[in-house]
Amino acid sequence: MSGDTSMSLYREGNDMSTAFRLAEIPPQQRAKIMVVANRKGGVGKTTLVSFIAEAIALWAGKKVLIVDTDKQCNLGAAYGVIENRSQDVAHSFAGQAMRGIQEPIIHPEYYDEDGEPGMFAVRSSSAEIMKENGQDICPYGTYIQPDSPHLGKLNPMNGMLDIIPGHSEELNYLHTHADKYPARKLYEKWESWLIDYGVVEGYDLIIFDTPPLDAELNEALFQLADHVVIPVQPAKDTLSACNTITMSCIAANMADNRIHQVTTLINPLNSGNLTQKEQTLLDPIYNYAAFGTLPKGVMFPRSRIIQERRDIEVPAYLDPESFESLNKEEKKRAKPPMSSLIWGKKSDPARQKLFTVVNELHNRFFGEPLPLQKD
Repeated sequence: MSGDTSMSLYREGNDMSTAFRLAEIPPQQRAKIMVVANRKGGVGKTTLVSFIAEAIALWAGKKVLIVDTDKQCNLGAAYGVIENRSQDVAHSFAGQAMRGIQEPIIHPEYYDEDGEPGMFAVRSSSAEIMKENGQDICPYGTYIQPDSPHLGKLNPMNGMLDIIPGHSEELNYLHTHADKYPARKLYEKWESWLIDYGVVEGYDLIIFDTPPLDAELNEALFQLADHVVIPVQPAKDTLSACNTITMSCIAANMADNRIHQVTTLINPLNSGNLTQKEQTLLDPIYNYAAFGTLPKGVMFPRSRIIQERRDIEVPAYLDPESFESLNKEEKKRAKPPMSSLIWGKKSDPARQKLFTVVNELHNRFFGEPLPLQKD
């Protein structure tokens, strides 16, 4: 990507309707942009991103790109494209100390057959798009690709899933230097990358996983998004985010005259059923249309399957071609742990709940329900 930061959100004149390039592209001619956000951590944002992305890729045959902008890098780690290393750094109290750094693996396609390097960042991360003098990047493929025969009947419409992982140190710098990286500049960076590099033409859906905080980056992504999904638990500290994020989306509507929708999604982490007290606590979000809350009873499923697979060690990254060389048991171990309900039996009640949630979201994103699934 270009390191030029001389762009402006505003063109010549004062017409606000022409200030944003993305708003000028008809929605049906580009990818839908979704942002999953809540300023509180631990509400299941990364899990939702993974499940929604895989489900829409496999159940709707869409081309999906997921982007990790959280310095924790959990989304990239879930797909095996993050590696950890230690670095000796300055420390406020100890003088020097070792710190763990999470960064993308060397891109599998970086070197060609002759060992020549590619024309993009060897460790392609979301931070490269935003920082000064960033390099071009290349998304990492996942095991969900149109030509992956191991998917069998699960991918009859040839859906696919790619990922752009985060980089802990570089994202931390971006988050803590808001004076150098204000929301408008970050928006310009993302808009330029999406449009000038043909990203919005190459995918059907782009999903951003965001950091759990109020940040300039989050404001930039709200302005970028067509749809913001807010996962909440039946607790006061997570519900307070609904109003803050909704107000940001209303402001985004006013800025570019484009619809920035909000969907509040109940994500009870510990149980699939709500108590009467929890239901009462959630009542206000159903009474305010701007929150876009899904119908009562439609919530993200919690199940024994998810709980058991949380602590499974994520295998090392495998490009799609290498994945195909594995035997059945090796493929089973190589699947990321978040995919269990996607691959599960259609009769599984938790999978049926997930299908209902994804169907509602797909309807809101694309204006049509998910295709009917066949046994």
